[in-house]
Amino acid sequence: MGLFRRKWVRAAGDGQVELDLPPGLQEVLPHLGEEIDGLLGSDEPVVARLFPTAYPDDPEREAGYQALIRGELIERHRAGLRLIADTVGTGRLTHDELVTWMTTVNAMRLVLGTALGVEEDVDLEFDDDDPRAVTNQLYVVLTVLLDDILEVLEP
Repeated sequence: MGLFRRKWVRAAGDGQVELDLPPGLQEVLPHLGEEIDGLLGSDEPVVARLFPTAYPDDPEREAGYQALIRGELIERHRAGLRLIADTVGTGRLTHDELVTWMTTVNAMRLVLGTALGVEEDVDLEFDDDDPRAVTNQLYVVLTVLLDDILEVLEP
C-alpha cells in the first residue's frame, strides 16, 4: 500500500465523507458483493461468521435463535452490499452510509478471511502462483479501506 498512500476515505467538513477509491477497487467491490450475496442464504462455511452463534452449548436454543434472526441478518447484509454497489463511484457518502460501509466492508473481510483460514489479523503471504494470492490481496485492501473508514468515524 505504500508509506505515502493517499487516504481513500476523508471527512469532507460538511458532515459528508469524500470517497476516493482506485478504479480497480470501485470495480471489484460490487462484484465481490454479488458473490457474497449469492452465498448469504446458503450453509457455506465461508459465510458462517456473518451469523454469530448465541447458544453454543444448546443446539436447540441455537436453532431457534438462528431461525428468528438469520433472515433479518441476511437482509441487513444484502442492504449493505447494495449500498456499496450503488455508492462506490459517487465520491461522497453521508455519515450513515459510511457506518453501513464499515459494517459491510468488515463482513466482506470476514468472508475472505474465513476462505483464507485467517484466525487473527496476521500478514498472510502467498506466492503469486498460489490461487489464494488474489483473495489475500483483496483481504489486505479491504483491511486498509476499513482502517480509513474507522479513522473518519472516530471522534
